[in-house]
Amino acid sequence: MKFYITQHCKDRYLERIFGGLNTSNHLLKTILDDLYNGKNITSKISENHIRFLLYTKEKYGNKGYNFIQFNNILFITTKRKGTMDLYDVLTCYDIHNCFTQFDNSIMTKSEIYHKLKMI
Repeated sequence: MKFYITQHCKDRYLERIFGGLNTSNHLLKTILDDLYNGKNITSKISENHIRFLLYTKEKYGNKGYNFIQFNNILFITTKRKGTMDLYDVLTCYDIHNCFTQFDNSIMTKSEIYHKLKMI
């Protein structure tokens, strides 16, 4: 897989992972190392954190997403149309803070699935 790292992802990586301080001389290399060493957890997100998936679709549109996790970092990627293996890295999250706001949703799973079908 090849990755295109968006400016938004770079900014969020600095903000969320490095605490706003650019302590790395090679930010792109650091992000790419994290992506290549990470694992695809898309099916786990679809099963366990369905409310987060709804949030992602509402925020970024209805695209095919891949979620890649490395240690405590979650990257959201989407496959670029017309390419074989190029993925755009949209953003990244600190996984410890990412799911807590969605796990305590008042919506039931059936309501979330219904909204997902409507998007």
